[in-house]
Amino acid sequence: MGRSRNARRRDPDNRRDFPGGWIGDSNDAFVPSGRTRTQQEIFSCVQALLGVRREHEALRAGRMWHLASDEWSYVFLRESEEEQVAVAFNNSDKARELRIPLKERRQKRWPGFRYCSGRPGRG
Repeated sequence: MGRSRNARRRDPDNRRDFPGGWIGDSNDAFVPSGRTRTQQEIFSCVQALLGVRREHEALRAGRMWHLASDEWSYVFLRESEEEQVAVAFNNSDKARELRIPLKERRQKRWPGFRYCSGRPGRG
């Protein structure tokens, strides 16, 4: 559960079984007492992401538009009848600024699209 930076680069080591839940396993990460602090942080983060998905129908069943990708990031938009949700992933060790030309796309495909960066004063 969770991978170190080095483990990400060495496949198939990063595809080990989830710890616990099988007869004879020494620890069980399916329960909080069986998780390390790092594993609990990852578990909590995933639970929060699942909550966001549950709250937004577009993330569960909407149409998907691929907006941008590079070696370290991926940006997509999901659209339902009720909403549009843009999602950006940054897999770099550092914060990055991504510029996605949404104005042209927005006018053609999403006339009601509203950009929200999560930063004050930025939409």
